[in-house]
Amino acid sequence: MIIRDAIHGSIECTELEEKVIDTPEFQRLRFVRQLSTAHLVYPSASHSRFEHSLGTMHLTSRLARKLGLEEKEVSLLRLAGLLHDLGHPAFSHLGEEVLRARGRPSHEERGRQVIESGSIGKLIEEAGFSLADLRKLMEGKGAGSLITASLGTDRLDYLLRDAHHSGAAYSFVDRDRILETVVLQDGKVRVLEKGIVAAESLLVSRHFMFTAVYRHPVGLIASAMLRKGLHQALEKGLLKDEELEKGTDLEVLASLRESGVELAKRILERRLFKKALVLPVYSAPPKVLDFFHLADAEEQLSSHLVSKGIPNESFVICRPKFSKSVCEVEVFMKDGRVECLENISPLLRSLSEDAAPKALIVATDEKLVPTAAKAAKEFLEKL
Repeated sequence: MIIRDAIHGSIECTELEEKVIDTPEFQRLRFVRQLSTAHLVYPSASHSRFEHSLGTMHLTSRLARKLGLEEKEVSLLRLAGLLHDLGHPAFSHLGEEVLRARGRPSHEERGRQVIESGSIGKLIEEAGFSLADLRKLMEGKGAGSLITASLGTDRLDYLLRDAHHSGAAYSFVDRDRILETVVLQDGKVRVLEKGIVAAESLLVSRHFMFTAVYRHPVGLIASAMLRKGLHQALEKGLLKDEELEKGTDLEVLASLRESGVELAKRILERRLFKKALVLPVYSAPPKVLDFFHLADAEEQLSSHLVSKGIPNESFVICRPKFSKSVCEVEVFMKDGRVECLENISPLLRSLSEDAAPKALIVATDEKLVPTAAKAAKEFLEKL
């Protein structure tokens, strides 16, 4: 079977892969959007986990064969790439975040459970492959790091795909050069010194995608509204964990709307909350910046807004997220040394993911914007 893909052209599938793709568990991914609520900002960003999974499989085999791996291992790696997102719930990472807060398994673990307990696992075993070996690859062990690493095929595909479908002109990823200069050493994915510029292209593109797409203020507000609606529905018993895990985006939204969850109705009608307050991290006073880091910061501010007469279901808070800087990419130098790319790239030292703009955003119903703005400013001034 040959599938025509918007990013990679023709993707060839084996008979086994075709059978796996045709299972209900995999077909569900057609209806789980890759970027959750991003289509409310970028209308064409409605691509799915289904096509991303096919693209990851395709790139994984290209890279594995270039590295000279045995064909049986290439075949198993293709399956790992194809199935790496099988366990994603509705709304992808947003849905997973909600479920994880309730003690449910990660999408990686959920995917492995679906494979090992259902028809997909049987198909794979009947074809002579080991589910234990597949699990190791999906966990990123050994050659599985070709999929999961910072320069791995998962990230390579989603950056190309997200930029294409969002229409954001920030995809500078040199796909072919990256695939040509990546090596696998001691179970780690590294890039040869001659591939530094190609590696920079991917990480710089990721930075711009975070700035323009993944952290777009309107997208953050839509995500916060959906997140709050899901939490409310689960806490009230209007939605079960299993429905979010096994359902599709539209199935869950329709169920929430029928259950009377107003935030879900607003998402479906794109009646998004308006910004009442936007406070960039770079301009925040030290006391406010310290407050951002508190575990209960959002709860404190929410309580204050409610005390000022703003209904809890009528506002959302988008709290800035912070991450520690880590060495994402290792470079294998010509003299045999291994260096962290950030240590030898002035560009990346100044353009880390954490440098993307961050802000505290309070958004509410248009009629409540003045009240919410006043209340939020009052709270922050008293810190």
